Amino acid sequence: MKTISLKLSQDLEREIRTAAEHQGIRLSEWIRAAMEERLKKEPRKKRLTAADTFGKYLGIAGDGSHDLSTNPKHMEGFGK
Repeated sequence: MKTISLKLSQDLEREIRTAAEHQGIRLSEWIRAAMEERLKKEPRKKRLTAADTFGKYLGIAGDGSHDLSTNPKHMEGFGK
């Protein structure tokens, strides 16, 4: 696991430490569980694709060919 540092007020640290002791778990376990619980409540953003990012620009080039990668006739004479 990755180790991080965070700054807490003395009051917050004391409350967290007390809660962890009452549950019989380590301070780090209590904080990790609290963060995981918070993340469950947050909507997760989906990973964007290139089409999501640049979709508004698709098709602006006019009458370009739509099948360049699949139509063999576009490769005729290529490399000669």
